[in-house]
Amino acid sequence: MTIFAANFIRWATVWIDQHAELQENTLLLGKMGIKKQVKVAAHTSAKVIHYSDGMLLRFSPASAFAGKQLFFPAQTRVLHQNYFSSFFTILALIAQKLR
Repeated sequence: MTIFAANFIRWATVWIDQHAELQENTLLLGKMGIKKQVKVAAHTSAKVIHYSDGMLLRFSPASAFAGKQLFFPAQTRVLHQNYFSSFFTILALIAQKLR
């Protein structure tokens, strides 16, 4: 499972860098090593908040990333339910191979 997590984190980091909107308190995953992302980020709680112009992933105040967030703007002004489908489809396909 650790190998899967490390490989998934590598792919997810690139995806997040391409899709997340930079803001003042954005969590910069590129500055974290893969090992820290797997050990720390995987065990950090966060809340997903849906807005009309995108989705916000806000880390809980009790987490290691308190005060940090990731905002993913929608591709259009109307938020489509399938915006993140490619991300979750690939995750499902990878996880299916592990079974």
